[in-house]
Amino acid sequence: AVDLHHASHQSLPRCPFCGSWPMTFGKFRESNGLYQYSVQCNDYHCNASVFQNDYTRDGARNKAIEQWSKRVKVKP
Repeated sequence: AVDLHHASHQSLPRCPFCGSWPMTFGKFRESNGLYQYSVQCNDYHCNASVFQNDYTRDGARNKAIEQWSKRVKVKP
């Protein structure tokens, strides 16, 4: 796998579980030709994360960010 990107993102919503800022990671998997992006909580003890694969770099990145940013409203 070839690392593409690793960055802290304060433009994305904070972790819904602990409130920490997320980080993004990207890799290209030569074995299957897929890009994999993840958005992960920056708190080591939390481990909240989402992963997405796609045949394009932007597709994988955008899907991971969209999934991380989605919030479900909980009824009281």
